[in-house]
Amino acid sequence: MTEAHMNLYKRSYLGDNGSATDPRISPLLADDLSDVAPAYISTAGFDVQRDEGETYARKLEQAGVPVTLMRTPSLAHSAINVPNACPPAQDALLAAAEAIRSVLAPGVDA
Repeated sequence: MTEAHMNLYKRSYLGDNGSATDPRISPLLADDLSDVAPAYISTAGFDVQRDEGETYARKLEQAGVPVTLMRTPSLAHSAINVPNACPPAQDALLAAAEAIRSVLAPGVDA
């Protein structure tokens, strides 16, 4: 991932008027996360945003928000896009899907 890629992603995410320091855009910067919904956070071992994701998970936990953090050490950021070609990516995708199912349909077996 190059600096040009990161700049493109930032512009695409923020738009013309967004600020990366706005906690609605960068929730890690929020002073109070106690009203945030429960979270499932999946990080990849080879991801430039791994540490931020894991720091956010800890901050949610400190605020009393139920959070599940799953790190797949062998994956890169975009690996979840190729689950058929990468078994660890498939496992990560299935774990995320199971976390969603367990919230939306508790008590229903997969």
